[in-house]
Amino acid sequence: MGKPHARLCAGAVRYGHGHLMLSGEKKMSLIQVEFLTDDEDMQELCLLYWQVDDEGRFVHNVSDFASRFGLKSRKVASVVRQHCRAFRTDLMCEMCGKPVKYLDNRSDVSIGWRHKEWYRFCAECKEESGRQEEERRRRQAEELREQKSRKMEEAFENGVYESLNLLEFNLLVALATSKNTTIARKKVGLSEEDAGAIIDELNDLHLINFKVGIQGYALVEELGIALQEIRLQRRVKSIFGSPKAQDLYRKLKREHLFVYPEIPICAFIDRGQVEHLFTEDWHSMYFLTARVDFVVCDPEGKPKFAVEYRGGYHKSGDQGKKDEFKQVVLNEVGLPLRQITSKDLRDFEGI
Repeated sequence: MGKPHARLCAGAVRYGHGHLMLSGEKKMSLIQVEFLTDDEDMQELCLLYWQVDDEGRFVHNVSDFASRFGLKSRKVASVVRQHCRAFRTDLMCEMCGKPVKYLDNRSDVSIGWRHKEWYRFCAECKEESGRQEEERRRRQAEELREQKSRKMEEAFENGVYESLNLLEFNLLVALATSKNTTIARKKVGLSEEDAGAIIDELNDLHLINFKVGIQGYALVEELGIALQEIRLQRRVKSIFGSPKAQDLYRKLKREHLFVYPEIPICAFIDRGQVEHLFTEDWHSMYFLTARVDFVVCDPEGKPKFAVEYRGGYHKSGDQGKKDEFKQVVLNEVGLPLRQITSKDLRDFEGI
């Protein structure tokens, strides 16, 4: 039987259960054939079945050559599949370079003709790509959780919750002692809309991590404990504004004998000495209500200098203006104000 007018590239390749067979391949304009047999008749059958012209059209009708090989037309495709693998040369995996899909029969040739982007990867690479994407999303989610956790810890350490108004603070306490936001808002007597607005604000301040769309939220553990203690001790509370302020007090006491916390500035500054500084309506009332975190005094009770712990709430616009005015008042009477940050507190070596 005559051989097809095509050059066969033969090579030794192992298939199946270790049987050594010959494989050949013939490049055409669209379809490439890999032989799984050394039977030359079957190689010819495969080439005749898959041969296409430059336009991508099949050159032979199956009925034209089926009888030559003692086959019925309907059996040709299954016999061809047993003796070769065919694939489209324009549909190769972008990751591994292998065929995206081996063709079962001629009708498979049209798959992806107009939508090649659907067939960019083979099945194995699609699965691997899916695993990589899932791992990427998992790492990204973990990084976001860690980032949010760090911000929540910083918000707690900086005392951001101290700057909340009473309603916001009460809802924060309720969140720390409730199973979901519905129970928390009902404890405070808030509508769903009003509670939602405050929860969004608490989330933006990193005091809670609210998962949008579900009744779930998380607080940094230390803040939750602190808020629960506040709930249990509502009638009286610590004179220290935050755990950091309390830590600063302990360290100041190691260095100085007379340290007094939460002292109103009007208690040690005569109004007449600074009244000329009251250039805005709120200055007068603020002078009567403003306090400094700590005043270090001599044995006679005269202030030597003031100390304040600068938590995150000092960065807010209104509080910033008040802090600036307090600084002006203390400067006027020649009393130094030493401001301590969270970093200073960690590296505290005395004042």
